[in-house]
This record gives sequence, structure tokens and C-alpha cells, in this order.
Amino acid sequence: MESMFTRQSAVQSVRARVAPVLGHWLNDTECVRVAIACACKDPEPVLGVLLNREKAAVVSGHIQAFAIQEAEWTALFGTESRHAHVQSATSYVQWSEFAPCVADMENALRSTLAESAPKAAWTRAVTKLATFVAMQFANHEDAVAAVLGCVVKADTRRVDELRSVMEDKGQDTLAIMEMISALGEAAC
Repeated sequence: MESMFTRQSAVQSVRARVAPVLGHWLNDTECVRVAIACACKDPEPVLGVLLNREKAAVVSGHIQAFAIQEAEWTALFGTESRHAHVQSATSYVQWSEFAPCVADMENALRSTLAESAPKAAWTRAVTKLATFVAMQFANHEDAVAAVLGCVVKADTRRVDELRSVMEDKGQDTLAIMEMISALGEAAC
């Protein structure tokens, strides 16, 4: 029960920053999506797909302010969080095109996923999706640790290498936007 209140508090915190600037007509899910997109290392392309041109231009002046904070990210997607709306996240994780991404993350995080709490969290589709999206963040190390509860020191080099490989491949903006959409749905 406490997890639900913590999650709702995080959603309201995000909404309090985003809605007054973009419009109170945005629902909680849309506000969370904007905040997650703003935390990405290269948010403009994702925001360009997520929002119309006018709203994306407004957000571009507020990226730092709108970006999801570490405490909010942890409350929404950490090991203690539970989600009722996981259909989109589950569908995405089960998609055959995402399977290599999951395998790459499992390889990079092999020591972390041997620990009990991260191992239990990893069974959830939202955790896998949130971990992948966290790899897109400017502060990916902290964001991944927040989702899994920790990252074992032995994995840090592999996680950084995976991030470099992801950057070299380039960002699939539409896929990132779909993942962020699924996470926004799960968070609310």
C-alpha cells in the first residue's frame, strides 16, 4: 500500500512541474511520459514524436526542469514499485525484436541479476523496459541502479560498454517513444 502512495506522490510531483507549462489538459500518464523523455540523453527527437511541434518547442526550453528526478524514477520503477497497467510493457518485452536487447542487458548485468532483489525485479516486464529506457538517460548508471535496487560493481564496466554500443547503433526514436509510453501507462 505504501508503494502505491509513493508512486502517486511521484506522479503528482511530475504533474506539478509539467502541466502548468504544457497545459492542465494533459493527464498524469502524458506528464510522466514527458518527464521520462526529458531525462534521455538526447530528448528532442523523442519529444518530437511524443508531442506536436508546438508543445515540443515549449518543452525544449524546460528539459532540465521537466526531467524525471531520481527519487521519482525510483518510486515509479524501483524494486518496491508495483504496477497495475502492464499490458503494453508486457507486449513490448515479449516482442521478438526486443529479445536481443534483453539478452544484452542480462549479459551486462549478470552479476547484479544473480542478487536476490534484482533477480526478483527482473522477472517483471516493466523492470526490463525501465532498465532499457534508463540506459538512454544522461545519468544511466544511477537510473539503472534505481530500477534494480543496485548494480554490482563488477557490472559497471559492462553496463558502460553496453551504453556505448547502444549509442553507436543510434537511437530508434519511435521504439524509445513506445517504451516511454508503456512506462507512463504502467506508472499511472
